[in-house]
Amino acid sequence: MTRSNRGLGVVFAGTLLMVGCASAPPPTAKVATSAAAIRAAKELQAKATPTAQLRLQYAEDEYATAQKLIAAGEHEKADRMLARAEADAELAIAIARQVEAEKAAIAAQVEVQNVSSK
Repeated sequence: MTRSNRGLGVVFAGTLLMVGCASAPPPTAKVATSAAAIRAAKELQAKATPTAQLRLQYAEDEYATAQKLIAAGEHEKADRMLARAEADAELAIAIARQVEAEKAAIAAQVEVQNVSSK
């Protein structure tokens, strides 16, 4: 390897090292989607169902932790925490919807029984 090629190799390796160590950008899109999922869970009255309420609490806690990580410049960790927050909020939504569907099914069964008994 010639001296100039060796120098280019060192510069290239140094550049790769700096790029690899560079901090990821703030996960602003994830912040928005996580916040929206949490808001949706609240609007669907997820707090009215214990299991959904627990998942919503997890999502809120994870979102708060992610905010602290962002403030500390830990964007990759924050991104993962926001993904967890969004997943927990979506699970709270699914549970709340399932409970509402079960209530509607029970009400429909009661109405069918009332009509059948007349």
